[in-house]
Amino acid sequence: SRTQNNRLLKRHTMSTIMLVDDSATILLSISSILSKAGYKVEKAPNAEEALKKFNNGTPVDLLITDLNMPGMNGIELIREVRKLPSYKFMPILFLTTESQQARKLEAKEAGASGWIVKPATADELLNTIKLASAAIVLSTVLGLLIGLAGRTAHPQLQIGRAHV
Repeated sequence: SRTQNNRLLKRHTMSTIMLVDDSATILLSISSILSKAGYKVEKAPNAEEALKKFNNGTPVDLLITDLNMPGMNGIELIREVRKLPSYKFMPILFLTTESQQARKLEAKEAGASGWIVKPATADELLNTIKLASAAIVLSTVLGLLIGLAGRTAHPQLQIGRAHV
């Protein structure tokens, strides 16, 4: 019905972003950009803390995670988050200084929707988030139209400083 579709689309309008990075500087700078843009930001200094928040049902509309962190790395976090039914189709962006194709492919295979190569400007970051949001809504709408809602694969976005 139209009401169900509106609720589904509203659910995909991003308002809360989980930011995971072991660098306090990165957490502060990116969360400042996101807050100024109107997003609520949940921060975690490592993957284990982020996973606890997900397991406790913290409402999150998009995950941005670093790759290299002590303990569980970003790719492992993505794999674990994708196992949780509530976050199966949530957009996940991978924040990394690495531009190696093999690492990007590994992240995509783990379930990342796209990536951002550090350092990214505020505009690149916000545009990437808008692209991820639009791709998820489009995927959901197409799934509804062809009767595959709930089974639609999350889109893969090639995002980076040179790709925005």
